Amino acid sequence: MSGLREVVRITSERVITERARRDFGDCKDLKKILDTINDVENISMDQIDDYIKAKDALQEILEERLRKLINIAVFASAYEEGSEKQVKGLLPEEELFFRNLIEILKRHRNFTRKFNRYAMRIRFKQDILHEIVGSDGIIYGPFKRGNIYVLPLLNARAFVMQGVAEEVSEHAQ
Repeated sequence: MSGLREVVRITSERVITERARRDFGDCKDLKKILDTINDVENISMDQIDDYIKAKDALQEILEERLRKLINIAVFASAYEEGSEKQVKGLLPEEELFFRNLIEILKRHRNFTRKFNRYAMRIRFKQDILHEIVGSDGIIYGPFKRGNIYVLPLLNARAFVMQGVAEEVSEHAQ
């Protein structure tokens, strides 16, 4: 457990950078941290404080990564086909969770779309950088120019009437 002091330093720095990053970075240091923290049998009494600090920081890092994964999965399941393939730097467990979550969210969206006659497919003519709260209470956006989205009819019509989007048929790509 000689690397525990280094792990405390790395985790402390990583908590700050993890909050600031939009991506997941390199997970090699996380693997080292996990291996070091899981080596609890080799902790001496004078290392307990460092061990607790490292473990708490690691928990904070993993929770921040989980929040990011959930947000990306919600977006990927609804809007951009293939955007889930752009996520790099995940731990194997995170990768499995992410793929399963996207699949569950897609199935749920397909189920709810069957009952939602109040939706419209639209393609944005320009980027819309802010989020909106849809008439269904779900947060949508930001929206990228050229991408197709399915929005509640009320919100979709508003974008079309403003001239920032156009209606798209069910079979258009």
